[in-house]
Amino acid sequence: MSSKNVFIILLVGFIASAIAFNYGLYRPIEAEQEAIENQLRRTIKKFNTARHAKRDLEHIREMLLDEKEILADIQSKFIKKGDLSSITFQMRDKTREHKLLLIDFTPVFKYYLADTSNAPVKPLPFSITVSGKFLDIGKFIESWDNFDFYIIPDEIHLSKLSSKTNKLEATIVGRFYAWAKDRGKYEKT
Repeated sequence: MSSKNVFIILLVGFIASAIAFNYGLYRPIEAEQEAIENQLRRTIKKFNTARHAKRDLEHIREMLLDEKEILADIQSKFIKKGDLSSITFQMRDKTREHKLLLIDFTPVFKYYLADTSNAPVKPLPFSITVSGKFLDIGKFIESWDNFDFYIIPDEIHLSKLSSKTNKLEATIVGRFYAWAKDRGKYEKT
């Protein structure tokens, strides 16, 4: 055998060994490594997605708590049956604050008790009669925004007490609002 033939046999053997190593050992290891890297990328992506979702969920929880606080504030401005005596005193104090004489204050209970609808908010009509100066009556009505309950004027009837005075008598018809609890039934206090 010549050295040329030995060289060719060794070269072919070496190439065959390299090909066998490449396909027999290296390729499966490389494929396994690639599969592990792909799995790692998917896991990292899931982790990042979960982390963002957790952050979003925390943000949503914070927003929900804020909205619950806002709702609680709104609900607190709706009256309950037991609040009516307190409202009467507040209306009396507000008329005195505006230098008015409180002649009559009448919440209409029959509407409050007779409403059987499932509406979450129920109107409670009322009538209040005061006497005093025109501007004081106007300031009295404007001050209603400062009450800790919802009160809306619907109608105002003014009449002069006498031709010798600038005082008026005002009858104001309006509504309070009650928050219904437990599927349309009013909270009992």
